[in-house]
Amino acid sequence: MHSSFRLDTNHDLSVSPWGLPVKRRKLPFNIAVSLFAVMAGLWMITTVKGPDVFAGWLALVFFSLGLIVFPLQLRWQTLLLVNEQKIRVHTNPFLRPLTFSWSEIASITLFEGKRHVYLGLALSPDALHPFLLRQPLLTRKLIERRIMRFQQVVLLSQRFLPNSLRLAYTNIQERYQPQIVQYHVTCESSNAFWETFN
Repeated sequence: MHSSFRLDTNHDLSVSPWGLPVKRRKLPFNIAVSLFAVMAGLWMITTVKGPDVFAGWLALVFFSLGLIVFPLQLRWQTLLLVNEQKIRVHTNPFLRPLTFSWSEIASITLFEGKRHVYLGLALSPDALHPFLLRQPLLTRKLIERRIMRFQQVVLLSQRFLPNSLRLAYTNIQERYQPQIVQYHVTCESSNAFWETFN
């Protein structure tokens, strides 16, 4: 089984949002199933009366989303990519990835609660404003809202990853210790997030 934490030949640390990579050979089958279900949903909406109409709408909406998501998975497989020069985060298939150089990062924090775990990245005050200016308007507004609420530029949730964010955090600390030391990046585990925002 393919682990969602993989080390490639460039010695990058990559964390994917799915436990298995998207198999291109299965894509036509997945799209065909979704198309069939969409057609079945349309048929139920137009010809069937009563409670089955609701089931038709559910099938239509759900499998229509599948027609959008399956092709997007080909582009959107990497959620977190860390190498010796930068950290790249892709949290939304509709927005471009966020890229940080190690010199911009102030802290990497693992927020641990009873049921949820988050990995946060915060930028240094000197780097934050230039970073925001590089972003498109929608991305900038989303980041500014996140900073106001959580003081983090990126906040990855364990809920969207099959493997442990604790392991990713440990791997970052071990693999990129020279960058952490050189750029004075603070690495910490905290439950302050939960005390403040829950």
